[in-house]
Amino acid sequence: MASFSKSLSFESNTANFASSTSGSFVFGSSAVNSSSALGFRKKERIDKRRNKCRTSSPLHTSDAIGTLSAEQAPSGIVSFKAKSDGEKKTLSNSLLPLTMVTRILNGIPQSPHFYQLRNYSELTRNNLISAWDRIFEETVIEIHSLQAMDFWIRAKRLWKTIEELQNLGYNVIALRRRLVDLGDIMTELKLFQFQIKGLKIKAENHKMEKSRLLSLIENMQALAKKEEDCMESKLIEATNLENELPKFDAAFAKLAIKPI
Repeated sequence: MASFSKSLSFESNTANFASSTSGSFVFGSSAVNSSSALGFRKKERIDKRRNKCRTSSPLHTSDAIGTLSAEQAPSGIVSFKAKSDGEKKTLSNSLLPLTMVTRILNGIPQSPHFYQLRNYSELTRNNLISAWDRIFEETVIEIHSLQAMDFWIRAKRLWKTIEELQNLGYNVIALRRRLVDLGDIMTELKLFQFQIKGLKIKAENHKMEKSRLLSLIENMQALAKKEEDCMESKLIEATNLENELPKFDAAFAKLAIKPI
């Protein structure tokens, strides 16, 4: 009985030790099967990790402008133009519907998504992408050539073009800021022009008032001259009458001494 208990205790301890080491030590034929299964599962996990790294790692090229990973795209193709050995090559995944192109235009980093072009063929899409790149560059050139005299007319067209570029994912922040700054200057210019116009209107009003007053002054001067002439004539007439006063004295004295 004691021997049976010792045997049972030994087997129990052996089983616990084997389970605690997670299959590191297995006896008999089961050891080979367990080891093979563990090795297969380990290899399968390594393969899965490698595949995951291949699909999730970003695309790197020595001459590419920036890098783009699959997680950075909203959904769809991760494709961007790279320069290798003097030729432009397009790296794409045909399983996804979007095209993400990274480049620098007029010194501005660009990552347009071209979502609207996803249903076109690759040739058509590439031609349209090149056309939109030219439109962006021509828009920058036109902004540089803006003049104050026709700014608002041309700016209206430029705003529409910039909105279309923005819808395709182009970075148009610098273009919008430049138009806004130019618009602020034109607004200040307009305010100055209004002030100048108002001041000129007030100056014209003062000129008219001056003319009215000068006319009034001329009329008053004419009246003053007329009154002055009348005054002089009256003074002359009074002087003439004063010269006749002695005759009244002589007449008075003569009449006074005359006998009654």
